[in-house]
Amino acid sequence: MHNSPQTIDIDAIPLCVAIYELDKDGDFIFTAFNKKAEEEDKISKETLLLKKIQDIFPGVWEMGLLDVFKRVYESGKTEKLDLGLYQDERIYGWKKNTVSKLDQKSLLVIYEDVTEANSYVKEFEHIIEQKTYALQQLTDSLQEQVQEGIKKYKEQTKQLFLQSRLAQMGEMISMIAHQWRQPLGAISTAAVNLKLKLEFETFDMNTPQGIQEANDYFMEKLNDIELYVQNLTTTIDDFINFYKPNNDSSFTNIEKAFVHALHIMKSSFEIHNIQIHQT
Repeated sequence: MHNSPQTIDIDAIPLCVAIYELDKDGDFIFTAFNKKAEEEDKISKETLLLKKIQDIFPGVWEMGLLDVFKRVYESGKTEKLDLGLYQDERIYGWKKNTVSKLDQKSLLVIYEDVTEANSYVKEFEHIIEQKTYALQQLTDSLQEQVQEGIKKYKEQTKQLFLQSRLAQMGEMISMIAHQWRQPLGAISTAAVNLKLKLEFETFDMNTPQGIQEANDYFMEKLNDIELYVQNLTTTIDDFINFYKPNNDSSFTNIEKAFVHALHIMKSSFEIHNIQIHQT
């Protein structure tokens, strides 16, 4: 059991008094606590004797009092903490502390609550309250601005996305029109040729040979038209597949692609008297 180093009756002192001793772990523990301190801090000395100060008063570190303890213990010189805010779940108030070294291991601390006694403390708390309120108002305003900015950003992003989609659709339609122009022209040419053959009675339908020539010609042109229509359908499918995500690459026969392209342009070549020789 530790013996209190005080030589006077600390209960007779009208201010709060606590005596601490440095233990082997480097922590300050209570060895004495007067009645005024018990009343002020609403705790009995039996509850805290031989307990670490941070276990009983966890707010001393934020208050800065422990730093004063350490300096006084090392230097032996008395120091004052004229105005320190102490707060925990149980206690709140502005404290005035005087810390002195009693002997090689002990510190004497005399303190009082000056929250109500000093008008400038109240004014200081009022200023803190005003600043806190202003800070909260600023925070709320910034949050509103951030939310508004996020909303505008989302709207702008949506507009850009729609514009991008419209641009892509326009580009796709332009490419489809370009791809369709040749087959449509070929279909139109084939239809005109059939019509002209009928109007000018090119074939002699009174002979078996003429009937056969007419059938062969009409069948050829109808097959061409069917191929052109298939090409138009394939073009649509190609563009749909192109805009689908995660398309896999595949090999194709380039000769088939050239033959297909030449067949589509066959009518155009014939109109311009262009002959294509395939080898």
